[in-house]
Amino acid sequence: MKKIIKYLIVLLLCVVFQINGVKAKSYINDLFQAGSNVKLNKKLSGTAFLAGNEIKVNEKVDGIVFAAGNNLKINSEEDYVFGAGSNIVLTNDINKDLFLAAESIEIRESNLKRDAYLMANEVSVNATVDRNIYIAASKVTLNGVYNGNITISADNIVLEKGVVINGQIKYNEKALIKGLDTGVKTKTYKTTEKKEVIKNNLVNLFNSYLHIMILSVIFIYLFENVFKKISKNTKDLTINKMITTCGKGFLILIGVPILAFMFLLSGLFVSVGAILGLVYGISVYISTIISAYIFMEKINDKYLKKDMNTYYLAIFGLLAIYILKLVPIIGGFISFVSLIFGLGITGNMIIEQKK
Repeated sequence: MKKIIKYLIVLLLCVVFQINGVKAKSYINDLFQAGSNVKLNKKLSGTAFLAGNEIKVNEKVDGIVFAAGNNLKINSEEDYVFGAGSNIVLTNDINKDLFLAAESIEIRESNLKRDAYLMANEVSVNATVDRNIYIAASKVTLNGVYNGNITISADNIVLEKGVVINGQIKYNEKALIKGLDTGVKTKTYKTTEKKEVIKNNLVNLFNSYLHIMILSVIFIYLFENVFKKISKNTKDLTINKMITTCGKGFLILIGVPILAFMFLLSGLFVSVGAILGLVYGISVYISTIISAYIFMEKINDKYLKKDMNTYYLAIFGLLAIYILKLVPIIGGFISFVSLIFGLGITGNMIIEQKK
């Protein structure tokens, strides 16, 4: 029991990103680090998953950089970067694509060699951008050379003296723009309140995906054998079995909170009710991870036929589910099914363990 409680506490801490001084290697050459101050000072041949208050990436990652934290600084040349936080500073080249969401984003002395997607309150870019850049912010300041097109949704746009725009700049018609050269190709578009809501929803969805993606790495690291058992138990998954599992998950979703509440009110089994409530809360949170893992494993086995480890199956499965969530009506249905199916799988595992 003590061991179970220990793992539950670790997972609960991971959910709120309050891990201090934790450094764990996730899968062969891939790396997961979480803590108050996280620094990547050695070249990594793999993918980096970083979470913390202060994050600094000072060396090349031959893979993808996933980072979420309060202050994030990318000081080294990278291929792909997915970053979210309060303040993000980038001071080196990005060879592939860049995705950033934050309160403020500053890019300087960099060469963005492919596309860049930036979402923040304030964005400042002083770089050479070889392809297209997309920015959603309140205030945008641009300097440097832009060889592709620029698409902006903002209240204020400032083009610094000496900025070179070889492509077209497209911005919302209500934006106040300063420093626009008459020789630059421009295009405006109408904005509505609905577009502002969509922008906010995309930012929230992006942050949510990074959060659960990093949590999935932690969970798999702690319980990788559980995923192996899940894979074995769902090897011959049929439509009927899936429906039955979703039914069990629905019962767990409704019944367990009631049961936990009854224990808490009993006065005799308060600790049981508290533990049951804690397990339920964690199970609900990780149910989507389990569903994503199974979904991606089935897609990979049937169509992709790639040699993918547990971490990548979960991460790409989550990405697929979060993209599907963007589809009206269907997105809500996908979210609900992934929730109850994951809970049903968890229930099956507990029942099997007792046998």
